[in-house]
Amino acid sequence: WSWTAATDALSGVASYAWRVVTSLGAAVTNGTTTLTTVGTNLAEGIYNFFVKAIDNATNQGSESTSSVTVDTTLPTITSISSDKANGTYTTAEVIDIDVTFSEAVTSTGNVTVTLETGTTDQTCTFTVSNSTTGTCNYTVVSGDTTSDLDGTITGTIKDQALNTLTNYTPTTTLAANKALVIDAVAPVITNKTATSGSTSATISWDTNEASSTQVLYGPTSIYGTTTTATDT
Repeated sequence: WSWTAATDALSGVASYAWRVVTSLGAAVTNGTTTLTTVGTNLAEGIYNFFVKAIDNATNQGSESTSSVTVDTTLPTITSISSDKANGTYTTAEVIDIDVTFSEAVTSTGNVTVTLETGTTDQTCTFTVSNSTTGTCNYTVVSGDTTSDLDGTITGTIKDQALNTLTNYTPTTTLAANKALVIDAVAPVITNKTATSGSTSATISWDTNEASSTQVLYGPTSIYGTTTTATDT
């Protein structure tokens, strides 16, 4: 704590008496000093500080007071989740990503959410100011794929006591909270074969994933006829 120096026109200021109590009024520590600042080690909590001036004739001034909150606990990420319903999503779908912190925090610049989406990981960003939550939107693009969407967090984040977040592993991950399947990759057809008969033809093929397939056929390259969709 520090305070403005007192004045005494007659005998001058000799010292300052100070004391610290808890928010409930319990005495913690006290002392005297000739300086206008004092430091003391305190456990986490809310404290009230009192100080008064004493002149060279031992007259004591009235007490001045201020309060302080001692916070040495680092903020953490408690959860990454989404309001999106569990299910399978493809190109152009917008999925909100919601990050919850253990206490109110403020970011310096953007907080980045990196999502595991296959060959190319996608990102979205947000800023947070004295809040326990932050949100950004991820838009699925062609080529994205994952069986259970998950993400990681990076950024410079501090609580209101300026404690820096250092553990970026959420207590509960996005994959644990939700079941969001991303599939923006078209299926691949292989091993196409055709066996002709006098009045019909048998066409077969393989796909690299469960798919619904239609066959276009006809007497010329224009085709003109389409089968109903078949799950393969």
